[in-house]
Amino acid sequence: MNQNQRRHIQKHWNTLITSMPPEHMKNELISSEIFSITDGEEIDAQITPNKKNSTILNKVIKSRSPNIYDMFLEALRTIQNKSNILAKVLAEGSDQGTTYQRSPSNIHQRST
Repeated sequence: MNQNQRRHIQKHWNTLITSMPPEHMKNELISSEIFSITDGEEIDAQITPNKKNSTILNKVIKSRSPNIYDMFLEALRTIQNKSNILAKVLAEGSDQGTTYQRSPSNIHQRST
């Protein structure tokens, strides 16, 4: 994961924490061999969905796998809700020269 991709995850951290279904994300990332069974057990040990998602995001950010960002986006894309939309925002925003402004009701693209 490059710095730009890491920044995009951090920029959307709160939205990811509150919108990802942790069980789905954990299973997708284990199936993709990005997370281990031990990682899954650590995620399961967390009590609330937000804490589970925080653990998932911390593992994604700290991962040394060169494919982690793409696999994370793919896991988000398989969710039929706003996380799928967020995956599109993260994917498009990871290009150089594009930033996003978040308003209360939407995320707006702005060229830099």
